[in-house]
Amino acid sequence: MSDDLSAGLLALPPLQLPEPISYWPQTWPWAIAGLALAVLLARLGWRGWRRYWRGRYRRAALAELQRFSAGLVEPAAGAVAAQLNSLLKRTALAESAAAGRPRSELAALTGSGWWHYLDSGLGADEGRFAELGLRWQAAIYRDERTVLADSEWQHWQSAARHWLKHHRQPAGWQGD
Repeated sequence: MSDDLSAGLLALPPLQLPEPISYWPQTWPWAIAGLALAVLLARLGWRGWRRYWRGRYRRAALAELQRFSAGLVEPAAGAVAAQLNSLLKRTALAESAAAGRPRSELAALTGSGWWHYLDSGLGADEGRFAELGLRWQAAIYRDERTVLADSEWQHWQSAARHWLKHHRQPAGWQGD
């Protein structure tokens, strides 16, 4: 009986397996939609990468501000004002260079013109430097060695951090 069974099994035709299912869309509209989605994702990825790359000067400036702030024990007004002013100026120049704009006019800004530039980069309702400018400028040029009050230091630091995070090139500023 077992010989008859094995002979019968051998006589059976082989199993017909179905063809593998294709991952390719069955209709053209789905293929076009998939291609459009791939292009959209590639473009979003490229824009995100460019934004990240263009913001490296901003991240470096924020890290420098953090290191500077962490290293201060008793901040002298003149030294702190000069350091913060230098950091803001270098950041503005780096942003100008990254945008392909001439740097000479921006580099020459001092005093109220510089404070106005900083405020105009934030927008009308966010400007903080016009009120800080006179005290800050006096501290820079008089080389004050008096220790800053903690509240004033926090105010200066907060204004600088806010500008570093949120500044934009002022709309009316053309360079030379």
